[in-house]
Amino acid sequence: MEKLFEDTEPRTLTNLLMLAHTGDLGLPDFQRDFVWDPSATAELLESIANQHPAGSLLAIHNREQLFGTRPIAGVPATGKTPMLLLLDGQQRTTSLYQAFYGAGDHLYWLNLKLLAESGDFGEALSYTRRDAKRGQAFHWNKRYATFENQANHLILPLAELYGEGRLGFNEWMRRVRKTKPTTEEQDGIEDLLGGIRDTWIEQINRYEFPWVLLNAKTKPDAICTIFETLNRTGVKLGPFDLLEARFRPKGLSIRELWAKTREEHAELVRFDVDPYYVLQVLALLRTDRAPSCKASAVMDLKAEHVREHWDLAAASMAKGLKLLEDDCGVLLPKWLPYATQLVPLAAMFASNAALKGLAEGDMRRKITRWFWCAVFSSAYGATPNTQSERDMQEVNAWISGKAEPRVVRDFEPDFDKLEETTPKERAVYRGLICAVLSKGPRDFHTFRPLERNLVEANEVDDHHLFPQAYLATSGVPEGKDRDTILNRTLIDRATNQRILKAAPADYLGVVGQTHDLKVLLESHQIDEIAQAALRANDFAAFKEARKATLGKLMIEKAGWIKPASVQ
Repeated sequence: MEKLFEDTEPRTLTNLLMLAHTGDLGLPDFQRDFVWDPSATAELLESIANQHPAGSLLAIHNREQLFGTRPIAGVPATGKTPMLLLLDGQQRTTSLYQAFYGAGDHLYWLNLKLLAESGDFGEALSYTRRDAKRGQAFHWNKRYATFENQANHLILPLAELYGEGRLGFNEWMRRVRKTKPTTEEQDGIEDLLGGIRDTWIEQINRYEFPWVLLNAKTKPDAICTIFETLNRTGVKLGPFDLLEARFRPKGLSIRELWAKTREEHAELVRFDVDPYYVLQVLALLRTDRAPSCKASAVMDLKAEHVREHWDLAAASMAKGLKLLEDDCGVLLPKWLPYATQLVPLAAMFASNAALKGLAEGDMRRKITRWFWCAVFSSAYGATPNTQSERDMQEVNAWISGKAEPRVVRDFEPDFDKLEETTPKERAVYRGLICAVLSKGPRDFHTFRPLERNLVEANEVDDHHLFPQAYLATSGVPEGKDRDTILNRTLIDRATNQRILKAAPADYLGVVGQTHDLKVLLESHQIDEIAQAALRANDFAAFKEARKATLGKLMIEKAGWIKPASVQ
């Protein structure tokens, strides 16, 4: 009988990425597209740097050429037919290739000074959107595009490690050394960077993935069955599972606690909350050590602390979600700007559980304002654990009468960013969708206020006001601006299907036969100027008007007041 596997030797990360880059490792064309967001990639990078298990990879020889193929997303076209096809591990391999070869929508950076000081890879790692034209990401990309600034601030682009035509860490380190004016400084920087190389970079270089290579003669129907099974039953193991195993001998099952919690709190089920978040809240609530929700702090939890505070942490998470739904328009999990923000949110509610009456109302107002400021400033786009720790302490101090937290105090609205905010800029985009929802928009179909049940029943989603197909035939150049938040609002499926390619003036004429069009559009934050532009099919004028309206909404939600110096 023929062997099922041809090869089970582990593959190093460097070998895996080179196979992808040369086109020798590809995908069968039935694989789904790459869907990971940058925070998931950052978590994987942290796991690899810390030599934590990141799952096995399953591939098959392509000698029989049973399927059509395509390259891993971001790999330049080589014209090759890949000799290996990846069946399980596409998302991980793609995210790593794009991060280390600088090939995706995001750029990844390592703050070597912070890494040397903290010894925490996750905190030293950050990412920015590659095509940012304004804001913090734009300035970061521009600043550290030059080697001089990288050397001055010890900011390493991850793409320098493996990317084609890049330096590699040793050469990058040698050049940084040469920028220092004295032998003493050169020796000092060499010691610092040499330590990082030995402790972190070499670990990344040596990282191995368990690798299973199927026999090339495996039948196509068997391959498809394997693939379907993998995608149906994939299990993510992590600290939750490890703590379950550790606490079991002590008579505590956090898996049973979580099952009970899901029965008691419908919000946690509806938002499909990861139970790991509850463990992070528990770690933040500890008083016997500095508040932290990093993996190391979670793994340091004691059974007694979990048993005593679990119910409070879980109930506080549910209260936080209820606040987001009732006061912030977060009706569905797909519009939650940052899932990681739930951790400090729940910790804030838990820390202030004793407040009642006016004090509780003041707490809710402050937490709500913190939520909007953090969302609109993309505060949780990188290092969410550090941000959570800081915010929980600073917001709690604010609630007790002290100064505003930094995320509130330093917030400044960036109206121009609205011109770039597409669904890919998830947090700000989703935040604006929720801000509109919080104002009670009406359904295009029934004219009823868009509450959660109606949103689900009528399949309401974010759709274009100037349909893409209409813009394509009306002389508007193809580009990102067609897809920004300025051209989107919440429209039910039936109405959206009727709109199709119609000009705004045409479909609004139909909607206006049964509904008060002015009231309907204003409820979606489309003011009279924008309405006039819609009726005139004037896309440019509409965008400008909507930008002003959504900008005002952002200011209102964040509670921002223009400083006197710029009045």
